Amino acid sequence: MTDTARPFPTALEILNRFYAAEQLYTASPPSERDFSGMAAHLAPDAKLYQSPDLPFGGVFVGHEGYQQWAKAFAPYFDKLAPQDFAVFDEKGGDGGRIVLSTTVLMKVKKTGKQIRQLMVQVVEVDRERELITEMRPLYWDVAAFNAALGV
Repeated sequence: MTDTARPFPTALEILNRFYAAEQLYTASPPSERDFSGMAAHLAPDAKLYQSPDLPFGGVFVGHEGYQQWAKAFAPYFDKLAPQDFAVFDEKGGDGGRIVLSTTVLMKVKKTGKQIRQLMVQVVEVDRERELITEMRPLYWDVAAFNAALGV
């Protein structure tokens, strides 16, 4: 008998799906933003930890918390594009935690400035449910980030 079960996606595949939905949400006009695309990739009790030094910082829990963060985050940016991923997964793609390093390219609405900055992110996923359970983004230079935002 052949095992026809679908293999679980990697943590990075799950994260990339979330990033695609996040980019669409951020790029959409406020009246057309639909959070359901992001929510589809988040566990109901998912946690997001953003630096308290950012204007959209704090701890956000569940779909409601992520939506609260997304509403605070999205007005700052016209463009959001993570690039140049380096992924560290101790289990070769089979684990539920990855650490990634990426260059984040963002265009600030208020100032028109481009932000290009290193971000390291620790992401926990439930591969069987294909959902993110926790995210901790760490920006290299929060002061420069805030200066570009005009705050």
